[in-house]
Amino acid sequence: MILRVARAALDRPAITLAAVAVLTLLLGACAAFGLRIDNSIDAWLPSRDAELARYESFRSVFGEDTFCVVSIDGVDAAQPAEQARIGALASELAAIPGVERVVGPSDDPAQKRATAHLVSADGASMALLVYTSPLHGSAAAVRHAAIEDAVAAIDIGEATFIAGPEAINHALDAGSTQAFSLLFPIVVVVIAIALFIALRAFWPVIGILLVAGVSSTWTLGVTALAGRPLNMVLSTLPSRGPC
Repeated sequence: MILRVARAALDRPAITLAAVAVLTLLLGACAAFGLRIDNSIDAWLPSRDAELARYESFRSVFGEDTFCVVSIDGVDAAQPAEQARIGALASELAAIPGVERVVGPSDDPAQKRATAHLVSADGASMALLVYTSPLHGSAAAVRHAAIEDAVAAIDIGEATFIAGPEAINHALDAGSTQAFSLLFPIVVVVIAIALFIALRAFWPVIGILLVAGVSSTWTLGVTALAGRPLNMVLSTLPSRGPC
């Protein structure tokens, strides 16, 4: 069957090339508009993986674990002015779409003990826990950017840091985007130079790169149609194509 299809394709080169071009355009459009980047735990594990099932069971009991920690160094926790600024930051963070609640140090006797761990022993560092709803891809990136902007806009302490699973996923997504956008062109140029040195001919190099480009486009398009996102591992797919 495969041999018959191959022979029919070779016997009708114009039709075959036209079909390849149309399919490449369609799958390229799927990759361009439907491919997303997601490095959350769900994206790394197969859908039927036992560890993922255990993780889902944990979340069903204890709730979502999507959060980030805003650490503020160089403050005086005893100063009312510092407390007011931190309270203002907590309110601004809580108003960001996709943020469910913000937990910070409290003087309320009912909450003071539960939030005591958010203040360092010397009172010079404080933290806010920003609990977020589960978002992925560009929606999560927009929310994290809003959190960063809110933290940067508040003039408080000597230094602020954002950590936690939410920040880690954001950094991984940014790394995947950078690898996808920068590594692929570099690999294409290096492979093109190596092929030209080896073959000493222009058109064979173009042909090889076209075949590799078509296969990479089809792979990314099928990945988008399958609903699978790119992550730090799959972002190497376009770069492996020319190899």
